[in-house]
Amino acid sequence: MWLGLSTGCATGMEDLGLEPAPNTFGPGGTGTGGGEVGSETAYGSGAETESEGVPTGGDEGLDGSDDGDPPDDMPAQSVCGDGLVTGLEQCDEGAANSPSGDCTTQCTLAYCGDTFVHATEECDDGNNIDTDACRSDCTAAACGDGVVHEGVELCDDGNLVDGDGCTSDCTLASCGDGVVQAPEECDDGNGSNADDCLNTCVPASCGDGWVQAPEECDDGNGSDSDACLTSCEQARCGDGHVYEGVEECDGGGDPTVYSCSETCEDQLVWYQWTFFGGQLPNPMACADFTTWRSVLADDHTSITLAGTADPGGRTCTGPAATQLCNALRLGQSTMVNCDGHQWRVGNNCVGTMEVTVDGTDCECFYPGYALRPCMPSSEWGGVATHTCGGPNQEIYIECGFD
Repeated sequence: MWLGLSTGCATGMEDLGLEPAPNTFGPGGTGTGGGEVGSETAYGSGAETESEGVPTGGDEGLDGSDDGDPPDDMPAQSVCGDGLVTGLEQCDEGAANSPSGDCTTQCTLAYCGDTFVHATEECDDGNNIDTDACRSDCTAAACGDGVVHEGVELCDDGNLVDGDGCTSDCTLASCGDGVVQAPEECDDGNGSNADDCLNTCVPASCGDGWVQAPEECDDGNGSDSDACLTSCEQARCGDGHVYEGVEECDGGGDPTVYSCSETCEDQLVWYQWTFFGGQLPNPMACADFTTWRSVLADDHTSITLAGTADPGGRTCTGPAATQLCNALRLGQSTMVNCDGHQWRVGNNCVGTMEVTVDGTDCECFYPGYALRPCMPSSEWGGVATHTCGGPNQEIYIECGFD
């Protein structure tokens, strides 16, 4: 049996053009094949049958050493991308594995937070932070999503509506952002105070301290006695307001009114008329007296009542004179003691205005000082004479400045 096996092997080797190995196990044997196991091992056959007492295969050679093949019970090595789900793989779609697919290039099932941007995701930064560029639900941070993107947004109220404290570009509402939000009255988005909306977000107006067209000036105060009036016009002679330190007076409107000169300097405001004993006053005497009263200033500091019989007459100065002249100007009644005399101004003498010194209201006395040019009788007054039915005379009254 051994001979037949050896011959077969030798013959087979010869057929391949190979010389059989010499028999090293026989003493001096140089046969053409030998029947020893060593001869079979030298050719690497190893394919003996179990009936011949030689193992039929396995993981070890005849000498018990490892031949390099894996054991039959060891699983095959996992290879991601081979299309087979093996080992620790969660999935394997072969060439279809993709960072944006359901199965990643690492053979794991896609999920938000795996750092792979799936087709259904806008981003994936692999963390659970909601305030960076990629939110925890794998959507890209955007103004209006309700989450403040740190370092990029100042606010985010979940909408793109202006006027609610957080603007449509996720910046905090502020004066100058161009959006009117309470308590702002306007917002033109610039820092100019020369237009219709100031940089404080209130509408421009005369008196705000900023010059707007067509204003001439704006000093931001409520004074009409300085260089800029409250109407935002430059002070000038004839505007009706006394420019302190520059004008002495200002009649306003018509500069020919004799209560103040054309150059806004003080001058006397006087009335003079000739009356005749026993006769009614000339109607023009009353009309001129009324005109005189209307042009009086409000700051006179002296008043004098004089006439033919007493050219020096009676004079009052200071605040009391201002009070008397204002009562005449306004058609009111008043009484003051001034410079040792009692002065009265009233509108209760038959409904007409009168001025008396050291006398009573609408009474006749002698010698007296009184002027009633609108009296509908001959009791028009007198100076240092009878004040009812007195002799012919001129009566003079002035309001001036001491």
